[in-house]
Amino acid sequence: MERIILEEISVTAHLGVTEKERAKKQKILVTVSIVPDIHFKSLNDSIDNTINYSNVRGDIINIIGKNRFKLIETAAGKLAFYIKDNYPVKNIAVVIKKFPYKDTKFVAFEFKI
Repeated sequence: MERIILEEISVTAHLGVTEKERAKKQKILVTVSIVPDIHFKSLNDSIDNTINYSNVRGDIINIIGKNRFKLIETAAGKLAFYIKDNYPVKNIAVVIKKFPYKDTKFVAFEFKI
């Protein structure tokens, strides 16, 4: 199965349950794994025949970085549906990691459609 993966894109975002947590942007990492609705054999080595991951990266930065979210679940869902609605995608998984605790490597949420 073909898959396009953008791993751990660093984005600063207003994200958190409390207003205090959302007041200051924090670093989060976003991973997107896309199964395109395009078969590898039909690409003909042309960017026009596939999903341009540079454009997807820009969408990730804009959607996550320019909105305020209380929950990483909401952010992941919004991003997944945007990509599914705007690109030829069969399946998509979005993982968002944040780093709210000093004694915990990260907390994360994965959303698949």
